[in-house]
Amino acid sequence: MLRIGRAVVRVDDLGGALAFYERAFGFGVLFDRELFPGFRSVHVGPGSAGEPGLWLFPVESARPDQEPALVLFTDSFDTDTERARNAGARVHAETAGEPGSRSVNLLDPWGNVIVLAEV
Repeated sequence: MLRIGRAVVRVDDLGGALAFYERAFGFGVLFDRELFPGFRSVHVGPGSAGEPGLWLFPVESARPDQEPALVLFTDSFDTDTERARNAGARVHAETAGEPGSRSVNLLDPWGNVIVLAEV
């Protein structure tokens, strides 16, 4: 089953954004890790890590050809990846991760990056 996982919000101050979303909406940190040198990935939201939230995407790290517009969570990774490809999505970055926690970056027909993440 597919469900919305993260909407991307571009920010130029991760610390300030964390404080704002906590004060303004009561959001907590769902995920906070340096994915690769110089790129800290921070997700916030009202629930837990497996529920919808916001990906606070650092503006200075943004590359329009790689910045996701949307993250979709799936428990049927292979089926949903194939369905998207059959509908016209193109693979932008090959599948990464181990079974149970894989992800793939797809491009919709208009060039928007959509991450399909297995949870």
